[in-house]
Amino acid sequence: GLGTLRNSSRKRFPSSRSLNPWELSQTTTRNLRVHVAEEAPEVAVTEAVAVTEAVAVTEAVAVTEVVVAVTEAVAVMEAVVVESAMANRAAAESPSLEGNAERTLPKMAPKTKEEWRAHLSDEEHRVMREQGTERPFTSGFNAEWRDGVYACKGCGLELFGSTSKFDAGCGWPSFDKELPQANVKQVVDRSLGMTRVEVRCSGCDSHLGHVFPDGPTPTGTRYCINGVCLTFDPREGQ
Repeated sequence: GLGTLRNSSRKRFPSSRSLNPWELSQTTTRNLRVHVAEEAPEVAVTEAVAVTEAVAVTEAVAVTEVVVAVTEAVAVMEAVVVESAMANRAAAESPSLEGNAERTLPKMAPKTKEEWRAHLSDEEHRVMREQGTERPFTSGFNAEWRDGVYACKGCGLELFGSTSKFDAGCGWPSFDKELPQANVKQVVDRSLGMTRVEVRCSGCDSHLGHVFPDGPTPTGTRYCINGVCLTFDPREGQ
């Protein structure tokens, strides 16, 4: 359990440099993904606790900030473990999806790198053009339940309707189906030692998130989308 890991980590993880809460979250998440890829999630939790304690001691970071950082990191670990298992199973059960995704790679939008930099904020560019992931539970769209349409922030293509949105508890906006006209691209993603299905905007080839076959609705699908990639247009009946 976490208590045992916390005790063992005190002796084996001296602080080599100071970290602020944001660096803590990023470092821990990176470690979690590496260890999960090596099928050692318990090691990942040990590192999370150890780094947190090192920060608390060396930086005297507010307890609330430390707790938030490690909670987010452990939540990411749990999501990665579940999603990796689901995606690996889906890839094994649906070889046709993998083959089609690799043969039908999306086309790049006619924007230069400089134009994308000017069009997007640093965080938007990191997620959408560099396949990054926003921190869980940070998107305002998690709490958005009005009728309307979610579109790609990169090109304006309408992607999801509010009727398909649900609370998956994972920290990112989730949908059980795309709009018919969206034609969201699905591409096999083997990064981070896992096999997942990445979803991209078919209009501008921007990274949106991933899709998993573990949704609780009749579609059985869960689109896990970075909120920073979306815009929202309130509309009645959508």
